[in-house]
Amino acid sequence: SRVIVASNNTPVGMVTEKGIASYLFKNSKEPLDEISISRATRTPIITVNPDVTLKRCAEMMIENDISSLVVTNDTSLNILTE
Repeated sequence: SRVIVASNNTPVGMVTEKGIASYLFKNSKEPLDEISISRATRTPIITVNPDVTLKRCAEMMIENDISSLVVTNDTSLNILTE
């Protein structure tokens, strides 16, 4: 239900079923085969390192009204981070 969008192996956004549905609802006249994925991509993404607790991850998702985080060891990739 989620796909990470990367540029040069760096995560830059996330496509979700909710994001696609929201885009289609607002722009229902466009044919699917003419919509670029970038239009339904949520940015910025929030990344965390593997040592962040589940409690803190849940708090971050609630604070940012999101349902996913990207876990990475590379802190230089963090767009918004803990």
